[in-house]
Amino acid sequence: MRRLVDVDKHVVQTRAWPRVSASELAARPRPVNGRVRTPLQRTMPSRGFSRDPRAATDWTPRGGAGVMRWLTHCGGARVTIGIGLALVALGEGRLGVAVLLANAGSHIVVQLLKRAVARPRPCDATGRPLALVDLPDPHSFPSGHAAAATAVAATVALAHPLTAPVVLPLAGAVAYSRVTLRVHHLSDVLAGVALGLGGAVAATALLQ
Repeated sequence: MRRLVDVDKHVVQTRAWPRVSASELAARPRPVNGRVRTPLQRTMPSRGFSRDPRAATDWTPRGGAGVMRWLTHCGGARVTIGIGLALVALGEGRLGVAVLLANAGSHIVVQLLKRAVARPRPCDATGRPLALVDLPDPHSFPSGHAAAATAVAATVALAHPLTAPVVLPLAGAVAYSRVTLRVHHLSDVLAGVALGLGGAVAATALLQ
């Protein structure tokens, strides 16, 4: 009888400790390669439609989301800077420098506006980010990927107009992916496109 009482006391004492629910643990951000994975990324299955009702809609199948992820990386620093360096290496020195200047100029303005406006990323009612990819920073306005992709594409299109039907829609697809992947609001992307166009025009005029 004494042993049973001790066991009961132990159970009561154990239950007195604070517990963390599974939902609270899932909501905690987990750093991956220096970035934060959002709860939606951890709830998405490997194939088919997402089982989290917020992670997919009727027009965002997992296969489509994979294409959007590939497109969105085309607006990253590695790709956009790499295009400028590749143009220089291929003998298009003036165009390559113009691409790098347009990209750098738009990037500086984007970073200044991000910290001045400090607009949060798209979130749910509890404040959790809805992004389906890793977030480079917590600021949403304007879109750096949209600005970079537009700056590169518009600069190339100004130098070689025949490439416009290819490079400009590709930049538009990169901008669209930022909204589809719930990283930015639509106005963030539109502002990024405007900054990219401004950077392309300024860099082209500077090097003429």
